Amino acid sequence: MTVTDDTLKKDILSALGTAQFLEADSGLPAAALLRQSLTQLFEDRFGADAGKEALNAILPEQPEAADLQAPAGAGAADLFAWFEDLDRRFQQQDPAFGAPNSRLLQRIWSALGQVIPAAETENSYALSPEARKLLARLDSLTGLDSVKEQVHQLAALQRITKIRESRGMKAPSVSRHLVFEGNPGTGKTTVARLIAGLYREMGILSRGQLVEVHRPDLVAGYIGQTARKTEEKVRAALGGVLFIDEAYSLYKPASPNDFGTEAIETLLKLMEDHRDDLVVIAAGYPREMETFLESNPGLRSRFGTTLTFEDYTPDQLMDILLALAQEMEYTISESCRQELKQRIQAYMDHPGRHFANGRTMRTWLEKALTRQAQRLMDVESPTLAELTELAEEDFPELA
Repeated sequence: MTVTDDTLKKDILSALGTAQFLEADSGLPAAALLRQSLTQLFEDRFGADAGKEALNAILPEQPEAADLQAPAGAGAADLFAWFEDLDRRFQQQDPAFGAPNSRLLQRIWSALGQVIPAAETENSYALSPEARKLLARLDSLTGLDSVKEQVHQLAALQRITKIRESRGMKAPSVSRHLVFEGNPGTGKTTVARLIAGLYREMGILSRGQLVEVHRPDLVAGYIGQTARKTEEKVRAALGGVLFIDEAYSLYKPASPNDFGTEAIETLLKLMEDHRDDLVVIAAGYPREMETFLESNPGLRSRFGTTLTFEDYTPDQLMDILLALAQEMEYTISESCRQELKQRIQAYMDHPGRHFANGRTMRTWLEKALTRQAQRLMDVESPTLAELTELAEEDFPELA
């Protein structure tokens, strides 16, 4: 069965990987256990006799059909591919089955869940391949050395917490909610998204989505509406991460009757009510975030860890610019790179500049692409080199 619902597929992959599928603790062939789980489903769908016949088409009672048995020691991805192949064969044998049906797939998974043994060993808490990929993606980001180290520490702490809880031991009482302090364009949203996915893969969050909000998404203009708006956004984020950008804007000390205070109070309650399946990340400028955390006695205690996102150096900004260009299949010559690096340094040294780090590099590159296109306007048939190479003249002054 071809699965088009990515969320459902990830759920199944995670579940099938819990104990090396069905063979691990039962001693029975995986094919036999799968057959046991599917029998009732097929009988419900086609009737007792027709269901048995249909099931035999993809999973014969004779286990010596090696190509129809789960591969020994297979990982979750291999088992899922095998399962899909069985279902595809069934559809070929019985056209009456119709188009792929994710509802039936959900029913099959529900039945499988009753026979997959619970994971009880330490190995069950090893980071999944996808979790390791997310950490590798974090490590590949330019700069952010202290942030990377702290995220690795957070992942390690959450893993040990789950193991201790599973054994009835006291777990460290550390809040999962985070503060991200840093200037614009330093990768705060990117890291928040990686943490959401990592925590999902580790079983800390059930869904792993990122819901990004600003003050207008939480604060209304009338009494009673702010709490409702805040609750709606928290509900949308349950199972994942609520990322509040410029969170300090919720607190306006010069306006004591501002409804942002109501949003903060509502958030505090909901953060506590849903602490087992919600992570709130409050992000913003360092100085303003400190003022925000002091605005309510409960805020600082709810946010257990602060990650500081430092501004990028000129070398790091150049690396970001080159990576963005490469992603779009453009090149920048070595001589051009040296000139651009000098421009970046001069801009960063300029007093009163408005600099957004990586975001500034992206905007600068986009302007260069437009100017290059304009430069080639009268070239009837540009060469590959002309189409891909960006010149010094394509980059406007940083201003």
